Amino acid sequence: MPIRMGITCENCGTVYFVASASRDRIQFDSQVDAYRLICASPCKKMRLFQRTEIRAYQITTDVFRLGYARRGDYEEVPLGGTDHG
Repeated sequence: MPIRMGITCENCGTVYFVASASRDRIQFDSQVDAYRLICASPCKKMRLFQRTEIRAYQITTDVFRLGYARRGDYEEVPLGGTDHG
């Protein structure tokens, strides 16, 4: 499955993918020097985030085309490699 970069709504757990989400959902706000995520209905929560908060998620191609994934439709991919301890 493909790995795509996205940001999670902290309220409902929906992930929005930077490369395919609607521009209505993710926008840069120059007044606060941060990105703004506006979650879809029924959540409709807004959150500000920095680029460093974007994470990698494993998803299907069909989910990526939607621009978002609901809980259960994605798996977060750890960044920084694996521990060979």
